[in-house]
Amino acid sequence: MSDYRVASRYAKSIFELALDQKLEDKLKDDMALLDNVCSENRDFNNMLKSPIIKHNKKLHILQKTFKGKVNEVTLRFFDILCRKYRENLLPDIARVYVELYNENKGITVAELTTAIAVSDDLKKEFESLIKKATNKTPQITEKVDKDVIGGFMLKVEDRMIDDTIKGKLNALRRKFTESY
Repeated sequence: MSDYRVASRYAKSIFELALDQKLEDKLKDDMALLDNVCSENRDFNNMLKSPIIKHNKKLHILQKTFKGKVNEVTLRFFDILCRKYRENLLPDIARVYVELYNENKGITVAELTTAIAVSDDLKKEFESLIKKATNKTPQITEKVDKDVIGGFMLKVEDRMIDDTIKGKLNALRRKFTESY
């Protein structure tokens, strides 16, 4: 069985527990924090996946890192995973948990990339368009990238709209390359 499937099962289990105990919001914050730490700190991520570091040492590091920052249920979950030698799945479990939370709450994640920061009015327009298209509440993360030159790139779930000058120039370049 693939690691992602196993991680999905653990994420579903902890999500169901969170729903039962009405802690889904708190545990979502905990899992988002864990995902953030794993994605920003390569050494931490490598530690979780290392077969050389003992499982009890990994649990100790997890407890030192997250004690006082996460819910007690999350810390117990870390303990269970370490005792079952599954701590290497934590980054995937965190991502899947956040996806389950968003699906349950009717939230869709979108990424808006522009050359300059967008105004609040324009952001609200994007939100209303996304809500209309998906029937979900959008959660937009903005990214400023000078390389897009102008226009915007919008990623919503598995769809992407590239209306950037850079994208149009690349399409034009491909067109010229194909015809010659």
